Amino acid sequence: MNDWRKKSLGVFVILLFILTISCQQSQKKEITINEKIQQLEDSLFSEDGRMRLPEAEKLVNAYRQFATEKPSDSLSPIYLFKAIDISMNLPNPKRSIALVDQFIQQFPDHASMPNALFVKAFIFDDQLHDYENAKKAYLLFIDRYPDHALADDAAEAIKNLGKTPEEIIREFEAKNP
Repeated sequence: MNDWRKKSLGVFVILLFILTISCQQSQKKEITINEKIQQLEDSLFSEDGRMRLPEAEKLVNAYRQFATEKPSDSLSPIYLFKAIDISMNLPNPKRSIALVDQFIQQFPDHASMPNALFVKAFIFDDQLHDYENAKKAYLLFIDRYPDHALADDAAEAIKNLGKTPEEIIREFEAKNP
């Protein structure tokens, strides 16, 4: 074998080795994020049933990372919706809205879309007290899903935007003496 063929064979073997190593590292990364999510899910709640906030923050980020890196994976919409659910219990409603918007953009035909739209309206209403955007979101929900089980709740929520619980009770008592 001449020198040129030996060098070519040597370069080919080195490239094949590098390709094999990089594929193995890529597989390790995938396993790592799945394992990370599993570990965080397992440690999310303390023995007394309280959510551990540092783990919750990490889990929301891990879910979002998974959905961003693997948008076509069947777990992505599930994980992103779980991120929304956990995020709603953390003191960052604007991030919750961003997660809902990401869900709406990435998975517009997913079965959880109606729930995502309703949750968005609820966050604007209950957590941000942004009644204008809450009303828009509730109306969008009603327009897109008029027969959904939450459509009546959305219509009722619009009627009660900005009212205190006491005002709602007084109105209810006045209508039902």
